[in-house]
Amino acid sequence: MNHLTTRRNLLVVLAALPLAESLMALAQQTRRSAVIGVLDPRSEKENAFRVKALLEGLREYGFVEGKNLVVHWRWAEGNYERLPSLVAELVQAKVDVIVATGTPVVLAAKRGTSTIPIVMSNIGDPVGMGLVQSLARPGGNITGSTANQPEIVAKCLEIMRDAFPRTRHAGFLWNPNNPSQSLILASVEKAAMSLGIRLSNYPARKPEDFEGVFLEMTKNGADAVLVSTDSMFLSNTSLLGQIAARRKLPSIGFAEFAAAGGLLGYSANFLKVDHRAAYYVARILQGTKPADLPVEQPTVFDFVVNLRTAKAHKFTLPPLVLARATRVIE
Repeated sequence: MNHLTTRRNLLVVLAALPLAESLMALAQQTRRSAVIGVLDPRSEKENAFRVKALLEGLREYGFVEGKNLVVHWRWAEGNYERLPSLVAELVQAKVDVIVATGTPVVLAAKRGTSTIPIVMSNIGDPVGMGLVQSLARPGGNITGSTANQPEIVAKCLEIMRDAFPRTRHAGFLWNPNNPSQSLILASVEKAAMSLGIRLSNYPARKPEDFEGVFLEMTKNGADAVLVSTDSMFLSNTSLLGQIAARRKLPSIGFAEFAAAGGLLGYSANFLKVDHRAAYYVARILQGTKPADLPVEQPTVFDFVVNLRTAKAHKFTLPPLVLARATRVIE
C-alpha cells in the first residue's frame, strides 16, 4: 500500500468519527429513563416510609431514581378536590405509568386517562368500585393490589368482640367523602348483625369533626369505637388516637391508629403493598399490559395492641388476643 492510499484511508476514518459520535449520542437518547408518576392523597412527610418502600422495590427490579428512572411526585395534602388537576399534570408530563394510592385517587386517575397504565395500591374493593372487571382479569389500563378494606374493617369488629365480649353498642367512624366507604359501611353493618352488636355510624368529613363525633358516641352510650380505613383518617392518625384515648372508649382501627394511641389496630401491611406496587410498575415498563396482570390481595397483615393505652385506662385484654398480636406497644 503506497503513501497516498494510506493517507486517503486515514482521512475516511477521521471523517467518519463525528458520524459515529452522533450515532452514539442518538443511541443514548433513545435509551431514555423510565418516567412514572406517583399520586397520593396525603403529604410527602406523612408518606416517607411508604415512599421508601416503593423506591426500594423499584431498585430491586433495576429502576433507580436519578439514574434510569424519573419520578413525578404529586401529593393531594388531604384535599380530594385537588386530585383531577394533579392527574392532569401527570398526563401532561407524559408519564409511562401512574402509581395511585387509595380509591379516590384511582377513580380520579381513571377519569383522567384511559391510555396511561395505572397501578393501584391499597384499594378497598376495586371490583365493587368498578375500577377493574375482576381480580383475575382486570381489563382496561388499571391493575395493582387491593387491601380488602371492607372485609378487614369488618374483621376489626370481630376482634373487638373477642377482646371485649360484653360489647353491645359500637360507634363506627367513616368518611362519606370517600366513595369506597359505603362498601365498607355495608360490610361492617352485616358483621355487626351477625355478632349481635348494635352499630351506630358517625360520619366525619374533616379533622374538625372528630371531637364532636367522639363526644356524641359517648353520649349515645357506645361501649366501643371502630375507625374505618380512609386517607383522611390516616393523615390524622395521632389526633384520632388521642381523642379515642381521652374518651376512654375501647377502640380499634388500622394498625397505625393503635400505634398512635388507639387501643387495637388491624390492617393489611401497607408497606408490603407499596413495595409490591414496584412489581407491577416494572412489568408494565418491560412491556406487559395492565389487563394481563391479575390484581393481588394482601397476604401480610398487622395486628397491633397498644398495652400502654390499655394500662392507662385499665382495659384488660384476654391472653389469646395478645397472643395474636404482631406488635405490642408497652
